Amino acid sequence: MSDSKGISGAILVAGLVGAIIISTLLSTVIIDQTDLAKGPQGDIGPQGETGPQGDTGPQGPQGETGPQGSEGPPGTLPADLKVLITETFVPVWPGDDRHDIEGFMINFGTETAYNVKIEMTWDLGGGMYVFKTIEAGNVWSHYVGNIGATYYFEGQGTFSYEITWD
Repeated sequence: MSDSKGISGAILVAGLVGAIIISTLLSTVIIDQTDLAKGPQGDIGPQGETGPQGDTGPQGPQGETGPQGSEGPPGTLPADLKVLITETFVPVWPGDDRHDIEGFMINFGTETAYNVKIEMTWDLGGGMYVFKTIEAGNVWSHYVGNIGATYYFEGQGTFSYEITWD
């Protein structure tokens, strides 16, 4: 009997098949994990259109109300008087006609209007005028009040008025 020390054929074939399987797996992993298998990158194409905007989400809850600020000093407004007056003509025969004045006055300002006068004029035509004045005195801030007077003179004319104060 001869004693030979060598690799048997079956072990050799099994070793070669194992080596082929291992090298195939290694090369697959290496190619997938590296840039070796990738070709050159192509040109970048034009950007597509932007899609429509989505719906706005629901509004969040109202935040807490902050603290109240300190009150500022009271403001002042100069006297600002407005007057609305109507005149009613009542003919009287024989004698002077009656002219009734009615209306109201408001001071929208926070300051007093001093020496308030309402100067009224009747244009009777032909250069004839009648002038009358209501002296209201001092009109305090935020005042609202009535105006009334009756005057007697001959004729009916175009009525106008103007308010003045210091």
